[in-house]
Amino acid sequence: MAGMLAPLSAVSFRDASGADVSAHALELIAARCPELLPLSVSYDVFPSARGGAEAMAAAFKVPFLGRVPLEPELTRACENGRSYTAAALRNGCVDVVRPIVERLLQATRDADAD
Repeated sequence: MAGMLAPLSAVSFRDASGADVSAHALELIAARCPELLPLSVSYDVFPSARGGAEAMAAAFKVPFLGRVPLEPELTRACENGRSYTAAALRNGCVDVVRPIVERLLQATRDADAD
């Protein structure tokens, strides 16, 4: 599953008409069940019910290179133009991007050899 993990405070709440009611929803949560505020929300970016990212790659006739869990630190690194890999290695985290980069490099070398 390639999913996003976001703090509850970063989630956009909308009513039936599509209007943003995030501030009101967070006020209600804080008043009635504050124990929920530190929780994070997870959701699929590429829903597996429709085949996920693999099906999308197949539809576009491109190779599926792998799955990357979309975690907040990876998103922040991308948005700020920083290297997620360097930060992951410094923090002793598993580098989730490296296997995909290796597959991409191998595919490029294979294409150059043809």
